[in-house]
Amino acid sequence: MDLKKLVIIALIFLLIGIFSGCQKREATDVNTIPENIEFESDLLELTYANIVFHRDGDVVLRTEVQYLFKNIAKRVLNITVIAEFYDKNDKLLFTGGPKFLEYLPIDYVETEVFPPNTITYTGIDAKDVDHVKIIVTEV
Repeated sequence: MDLKKLVIIALIFLLIGIFSGCQKREATDVNTIPENIEFESDLLELTYANIVFHRDGDVVLRTEVQYLFKNIAKRVLNITVIAEFYDKNDKLLFTGGPKFLEYLPIDYVETEVFPPNTITYTGIDAKDVDHVKIIVTEV
């Protein structure tokens, strides 16, 4: 194989790499937090949040809340996160968590949604979730 073919193959792989990859959420995105998500914390800023309904046809199998934080405290944090799932009548359906996040450095900003940034409700009423409250406390 000559050098020209190797360069072309390398460029193809480079282009594939550029156009694929993880879903990255920028903390500066506008309008990324829906109105049906409440947030309680004086330590962190919610930079992204979303409620996702996982379906099999018309049946909701589970409901998931995803979130990303920015440490706005002036110190390193160890925190717990819980999520309360409510229906349209403000009836508490499920409390999920706690999720533990340790050693969040000062000014740290999360940019990608991973399993530690999600809380899932798989109960029979998962289809009835209308809004979610994310609550952060320091450990």
